[in-house]
Amino acid sequence: MWAVAPHVLAQVAAEAIEAGDGYAARDVLGYRSTLTGLTGEHREALSALVSGSGLGSGTLPEPLLDSLENSVKLAEEKLSVSTCLIRQQ
Repeated sequence: MWAVAPHVLAQVAAEAIEAGDGYAARDVLGYRSTLTGLTGEHREALSALVSGSGLGSGTLPEPLLDSLENSVKLAEEKLSVSTCLIRQQ
């Protein structure tokens, strides 16, 4: 049964890479036997995904956070109005 684990890990790694999923990449890299179950190419691609996704980078600087919050608020208002218009039709 345990002989299958490296193959499953490699498959999960390939799927995370194909999907561009930083969270899955981080989980795969955190698995206890990742070093023996993955190729160097997989590890590099997974590491690049985690890095590129910004996971573990800390918090957004205040000006960027304010801009993001304002954008979300505006989007919410616009979606609310458009949803009401659709319901009225």
